[in-house]
Amino acid sequence: MQPFDPEQTIAALATPPGNGALGVIRISGKDSFRVGQKLFKGKKSLTEMTGYEAAYGHLYTLEGKKLDEVVALKFVAPKSYTGEDSLEFYCHGGSAVISSVLTECYKAGARPASAGEFTRRALMNGKLSLTQAEGIAALVSAENRQAADLALAQREGRLSKELEEICDLLTDLKAHLAALIDFPEEDVPMMDCDAMAERLLPLQNRLRALLDTYDSGQMIRYGIKTALLGPPNAGKSSLMNRLCGEKKSIVTPIPGTTRDLVEAHIRLDDLQLQLFDTAGLTETDDPVEAMGVSLALEKLQQAQLILLVLEAGGELLPEKWLSLAEQKPTLLLWNKTDASSAEIPKELANRFPLQQKISALTGEGMSELSLRIKEAVKLHNLSSAQAVLLNDRQRDGAYRALTAVEETHTLLSETGNFDLAGVMLDAALEELYALSGKRADDAVIDRVFETFCVGK
Repeated sequence: MQPFDPEQTIAALATPPGNGALGVIRISGKDSFRVGQKLFKGKKSLTEMTGYEAAYGHLYTLEGKKLDEVVALKFVAPKSYTGEDSLEFYCHGGSAVISSVLTECYKAGARPASAGEFTRRALMNGKLSLTQAEGIAALVSAENRQAADLALAQREGRLSKELEEICDLLTDLKAHLAALIDFPEEDVPMMDCDAMAERLLPLQNRLRALLDTYDSGQMIRYGIKTALLGPPNAGKSSLMNRLCGEKKSIVTPIPGTTRDLVEAHIRLDDLQLQLFDTAGLTETDDPVEAMGVSLALEKLQQAQLILLVLEAGGELLPEKWLSLAEQKPTLLLWNKTDASSAEIPKELANRFPLQQKISALTGEGMSELSLRIKEAVKLHNLSSAQAVLLNDRQRDGAYRALTAVEETHTLLSETGNFDLAGVMLDAALEELYALSGKRADDAVIDRVFETFCVGK
């Protein structure tokens, strides 16, 4: 990454590389119009255009050779994406054209933009917060509608607003503490330690609720780690093949056919699943089959969801495997209902209240599967309007802030030391400020923008 220098004018392709109908060249910085004017000729010059005005014309090399016919769009600071003077050239999307236009932009005085540099300039110019910038990165990489909705909510400031409200409450409490300590003779409403500690409880609850959104956000963005669990010949491989829409696993009536781990990344309605078809869990003396069972257990430990596949009227799993399934969010799939009318045993139904009758062979019951999965991993009530932690940086910052608030609560309850409590509240505020980007250092900002593409 090049050193960040907001004084320089930058240019880059803002649309995906490769051939296409259109390619958008974005230029931003104090010399944008001077750079653009060296290349653009139209019925109206760039200097005559007002902000948010478009003009048709042609781009030329500095030597006067015509490059392409384009539409130029002008943005005048601060009313632009970056908060700076900016230009966009809408060119034909051929790779040769784009390369030639960018080369001429660099000759005219711009330099190549670094990854995420346009958005970083927007951050530096107060156009958005650090969490909003991360929302933009998540929006660009979103692979399903729910992930896009969550990213858009963060881009629009849902998380920023939640953090701001928590910071305001902490600041009020910190100010009250400071007044009690520094101006005891003034008319400051008195508050004992227990009452002060009590005021921290709603803040702890809000931070815990925020942290609870992290796993949901990860599942929506990257997929739910899902393991198929069941006895041999229960239909796991048939289910795997139906979900994938192709033959991933070998299906035979012979128990123990699947010995290796079969993996697939699939989309089920608006969900993504990182799916593992594991060996049928059974006691075995076959060393190869035993290795498959061992690998299955390893994946089960990593899973965020277990699809417990049992054959209607067929063999059930031994107790130790059922106990393992109870430790994770589990959806019981009562398979082969096309061949058997057997009901789920009452004891089993009580242990695994989330159930779905299916036939992996005919597709019966499969249309309800995505809804049942959302219920199992608690995504069905997740609203795009709420604040959600989308990455590790956000989670770690919220966790450290919660830890500081919890320690303050314990301190006030046990010792009543207002001075030390004030210091610890400062620590919580600093974590929240760093999370939102109000006081984030350059190293943190660099790490955030490493994930961006060039041109955004």
